[in-house]
Amino acid sequence: MKKTTLLSKYYNKLTKNIDKKLKKSQRKYKEQDYHKLRVSIKKLEALLYLVKFCLKDFKEKKYFKPVKKVFKQSGRVREFQLEASALENYKRYAVQYYLADLKERVNTEKQKFNLLVNKHLKKKIEKSFKHIHPFAKDVKAGKANAFMIKERNELNDLIQQKFLNPKQVHELRKKLKVEFYNRKAFLQGSDNLEEENNFQELLGKWHDCRILNDHLETAIIKDKINPAELKKLFEIDKEILCESENLLNEINTRIKTFTLS
Repeated sequence: MKKTTLLSKYYNKLTKNIDKKLKKSQRKYKEQDYHKLRVSIKKLEALLYLVKFCLKDFKEKKYFKPVKKVFKQSGRVREFQLEASALENYKRYAVQYYLADLKERVNTEKQKFNLLVNKHLKKKIEKSFKHIHPFAKDVKAGKANAFMIKERNELNDLIQQKFLNPKQVHELRKKLKVEFYNRKAFLQGSDNLEEENNFQELLGKWHDCRILNDHLETAIIKDKINPAELKKLFEIDKEILCESENLLNEINTRIKTFTLS
């Protein structure tokens, strides 16, 4: 099957998947639903990068804007869910007041999500998807190959560094997802992606620690924290920061032998 045909079919599959998730009643949303929705949107965004490279007149930002709003708000829900879940592992510190506030914040962000994903926005997203489809069909195989080669070369440049700092690891994570998602769109089960899956998981754990540190440090500085829990939150933040540094070291060790499939 030609790459252009695969790309068009993959695009249809992605947009139908996103549409199905958006039509699901928010009352029935579970914790993983926000994550799955975001993954589907990330895959779409990665594909639109490819289309933009192949067709210079494609207005990727304009067409992606409506669904990007959903991505951002579901991300807010997801981040506070992850923080609440992670802090459940630190029960010895007994930060029940902070946890209660955090769970209330999760509910607030869910309500914002519910208000955002209304009929008007769903129609705008549906309209954007219809506008994008002809562009996805017009992508030529040669151009798609050129994009994949460019992405791979940029990834290899990062991978070949002796030591990656946090900013470079963040860039590596983003580029690896774009290359990984788009390559899976063109595969027919022949490549073994296990090593990359495992490496992506490691990068994801590191990224989650960074988000947790940011949330805790922002809360400590800006929020009214129960005085009895303030010192405990400092200790939790320190432990998570240590875990983040250990994961960064593991990433830099793994990257020495890591190769793209």
